[in-house]
Amino acid sequence: KLLLEAFARSTNIKNNYKLLCFGGGSFSKEEVFLIKKYKIEDKVVQISGNDDLLADLYRQAAVFVYPSLYEGFGIPPLEAMHFGCPVIASNSASIPEVVGQAALLFEPTSSDDLRIKLDKALSDMELRKTLIELGYQRKSRFSWDKCAQETFNYYKSVLGN
Repeated sequence: KLLLEAFARSTNIKNNYKLLCFGGGSFSKEEVFLIKKYKIEDKVVQISGNDDLLADLYRQAAVFVYPSLYEGFGIPPLEAMHFGCPVIASNSASIPEVVGQAALLFEPTSSDDLRIKLDKALSDMELRKTLIELGYQRKSRFSWDKCAQETFNYYKSVLGN
């Protein structure tokens, strides 16, 4: 809801970009209602696909928006960073810890804050370049190998071995 509102309220964004929603199934009745209410039916697309398609979409996206209100650990922003996509994410739950300084954070109850961050990320090419570079650095701090090694080391220390 917040992302649709922010998208629709920016003439620049609405006129120059499409909002691509990947996965998650079909839009809900409320989402369909809002898309029609904001008259952005030709600007909002929902698709699903495999990991290769998702990787291509990250590479081609102008920005990745993660409006989640709660996450145990937000993997999608790190995936976007891996493929050189600037990230805008909500400043809730664990997300700020995951993205660090490599993303623009917004208040997840404010469509104005999200709209401002979207406009900024899409119009400021220096900021975009910085976010991409910081994203590459940030995502390198996380890996399944590192997670497994740290888990192993923790169990080893607890068991006294």
